[in-house]
Amino acid sequence: EFDSIRTNGKKFITLKDDDELVSVKKTTGNDEILMASSNGRMVRFNESAVRIMGRGASGVRGINLDGGILVGMEIVEPNEYVLVITEKGYGKKTPVDEYRITNRGGKGVKTVNITEKNGSIVSFKTVDDSKDLMIITDSGVIIRLAVDKISTMSRVTQGVKLINLKEDSIVSSTAIVDKEEMPDLIILDGGLNQINACKEVLNTLNLNIKVVGLKKDNHHRTNALLDSDTLKTYDLTGHDDVFNYLTRIQDEVHRFVITYHKTIRSKGMLKSMLSNVEGLGTQRINNLLKKFGSIEKIKNADIQELKKVIPENIAIELKRYLNEN
Repeated sequence: EFDSIRTNGKKFITLKDDDELVSVKKTTGNDEILMASSNGRMVRFNESAVRIMGRGASGVRGINLDGGILVGMEIVEPNEYVLVITEKGYGKKTPVDEYRITNRGGKGVKTVNITEKNGSIVSFKTVDDSKDLMIITDSGVIIRLAVDKISTMSRVTQGVKLINLKEDSIVSSTAIVDKEEMPDLIILDGGLNQINACKEVLNTLNLNIKVVGLKKDNHHRTNALLDSDTLKTYDLTGHDDVFNYLTRIQDEVHRFVITYHKTIRSKGMLKSMLSNVEGLGTQRINNLLKKFGSIEKIKNADIQELKKVIPENIAIELKRYLNEN
């Protein structure tokens, strides 16, 4: 029924006035389905319990929400975990085998012990340890966690805190993404203050990465390594290979920062100059710079070329302004 879909789409379900679409999955016809309610309960049933219907049908009840709302639907895969996240930033993963098959349309079994401390469920996913979890709050904060670092617990526990939330903030959504390789070591061109700032960010992201700082003497010359864990310093005197390697890193970082800021200032000056032309707003200036790259190339472009980016009357005014200035 979905071999041919028009550009304006094709209706595939009829929703009741108080209902909305939450999840769509492609199945084999023999899969097992998980559905969870925000009230902390989950059902697991074979999809054979759902009869085949036409596109315009409303479907059948998958779970009795019992006052909650549906937070998701997943397909059971062998050896995976059920990952549950609550609105107050708590979470846990539980082997999927702990969820027995129940009747479709029932209330299911408890998947988390909901308390005032952890709040109701906002999301659940089926995962394995090869993935990362991203948590997004309603205040715009996002963190990324390795799934293999999240505690494995039984169904009836409340979970552990995964993210520190600001007052009155809650988790709004989550996503599972491919694991990103993290460095084994972070080398900072700075001392204790810079190290503490870096570790604060790492702790917020739940990342456990070794940090060392490049300590300088009274003449602002690098002379030692500072261990962030023990605060012990290691004198680099007499270790020419290590010293040369680290100072080359410092020089390259310094060069990159200087180049980056020069580029930013240069773009800012270009935008400031172009904004003097009537009719050139931020979007049109960005389009011009994206197309031509520099003031010189914009100045050398003819009206026909400029018309591809901005209206003709503004292109004429722009050429006049650049020629006069």
